[in-house]
Amino acid sequence: MQGKQHTDFNDLAAAAGLNEVSRQIKYALANQSIVTQAANDDHSATDAPIAQHNGSVPADVEQDMRLANMLKRYAQITDIGKVTNKVYDTEQKIEYTKTQFANEIGNKKLAVRWWETKHRKITKSEVAKDLDVMMAVEAQSMFDRYFLIYGTKEVWDDVERIRLPVDTIKLARPNEYDIWLKSDSRITVKSDNIWFDPTRTKEPKNPNDIAINTFDGLPLKPVEIETEEAAAMCKPITDLLLHLCEGDQAIYDWVIRWLAIPLQRPGTKLDTALIVHGEIQGAGKSLFFDRIMTRIYGDYSVILGQGQLESQYNDWVSNKLYALFEEIFSGSDRYSQMGMVKQLITGNTIYINQKFMSGWKQDNYVNAIFLSNNMMPLSLEQNDRRHVVCYPKQKIPAPLLKEVADALDSTNNNMLRAFYTYLMKIELNGQTSHTPAIMTNSKRQLIRLSQPNWEVFYDDWVIGEAGIPYCSCLTDDLYDYYQYWCRKGGERGTTKTKLMTYIGRREHKERLRYQLPNNSKPVQSTIIAVKMPTSYPTPTAANQQIWLGKEIQLMKNAIGQKLEPK
Repeated sequence: MQGKQHTDFNDLAAAAGLNEVSRQIKYALANQSIVTQAANDDHSATDAPIAQHNGSVPADVEQDMRLANMLKRYAQITDIGKVTNKVYDTEQKIEYTKTQFANEIGNKKLAVRWWETKHRKITKSEVAKDLDVMMAVEAQSMFDRYFLIYGTKEVWDDVERIRLPVDTIKLARPNEYDIWLKSDSRITVKSDNIWFDPTRTKEPKNPNDIAINTFDGLPLKPVEIETEEAAAMCKPITDLLLHLCEGDQAIYDWVIRWLAIPLQRPGTKLDTALIVHGEIQGAGKSLFFDRIMTRIYGDYSVILGQGQLESQYNDWVSNKLYALFEEIFSGSDRYSQMGMVKQLITGNTIYINQKFMSGWKQDNYVNAIFLSNNMMPLSLEQNDRRHVVCYPKQKIPAPLLKEVADALDSTNNNMLRAFYTYLMKIELNGQTSHTPAIMTNSKRQLIRLSQPNWEVFYDDWVIGEAGIPYCSCLTDDLYDYYQYWCRKGGERGTTKTKLMTYIGRREHKERLRYQLPNNSKPVQSTIIAVKMPTSYPTPTAANQQIWLGKEIQLMKNAIGQKLEPK
């Protein structure tokens, strides 16, 4: 029966002792048999000293062993019949000059012994072939990882799951890059076939094309419990949300369903957005919408400031489901950025513009929340249908703050997972992604703050809060009263042309004849005709003039009580 074969000198030392190791090395060196081994032999433990067995290794034995391993590992390079002073490391696939070789060994005397001992030779062409094989093997990982994006100078990195300029991998792996670029095995993908699709239903137009979905799933997993148990486990979090909804159950019900819809149906784009604002510091706005909600969405969430909105690059919105904007608008910016905000909230697609990269179009799945301590974080139009506004008026109670903070600091995430489970299971009661934003008192106040004063004046006039009757009147009289109203409220008024153009788009404005009650002669002027009858007793024209005269006089009397006579 054949005895056990020893694979290296450590095995031999363990089995037969150091003397036998020394004997075999000296014999091998004397007969140079060791250098005839094939280049693909196992070269493990090249420079490592022999393991110690029953005492320390004699220095001469250790040096002999190192030399033996060096003779197996290193080869002198030859070129067309002549030798060179270059050495090739068959393990690391590196060429060394004679000086570099000595430095690599770390022992000049041992390096000289290697040169003086009969050693392996390898031709320059064999080195090149060996390097090509090595690069081909290493390049294989590039074929699996990097896909060229057709028509661009970019690649898709399937490990990091991001787009990259092709120069990035060219700099990182220059040798393998050339093999990858020139190979027919390189994978190419169309830019339109790289998409972010949380619904996981999108397919390429050509079923044979490669498609890449950049959505890999949310980080949290729901707990296998019933809705009622989940609600009980996450009650501190839902109590915090109720607090942020001003304690109004109707607002809370709408908001929590708004939060639940895109989680129950991944990829749902809501037509509406939330605004939670107010001057109260410590109300818990960021605690809920930042620390809680962003942990549910993970990498698919983003927290933004004004700088991102003002930048020409918007790659921050790429591959995102949840966007939290904090204190993004100030001064005139709240007006100038509204177009972008509207597109982000309701647009089906968005064009991604990334620095040093080709732009691309992406389906828009972002749902937005705006937080601010400002009284007027955004400018809302009078007929706004996109925003639900909450204005918490108190700080978060200390016991509730501690409960939520402790849960978030816990390593088990039990309360957070329970809240995620609750959102996944809660009944939506007919609320959908297209359900209009509910009107809240806070929203009415924000709309009023957003209006120019001539809109506020008109609205007050219509509802009877401007101090004058809502009736037909002369444009001159109404403008005179508007100026008085501005002075009284400390407002800066607009021109008569702008005011009457605005009101004329909402009321019937026309140059008509009218007859005041105490005058027998009709006169003509520009009139705001409010709720003018569609028919009059015969004669029609005369009765219309009389009706208008009574209305105009009613307004003049009301104004005369407030304005000084001219």
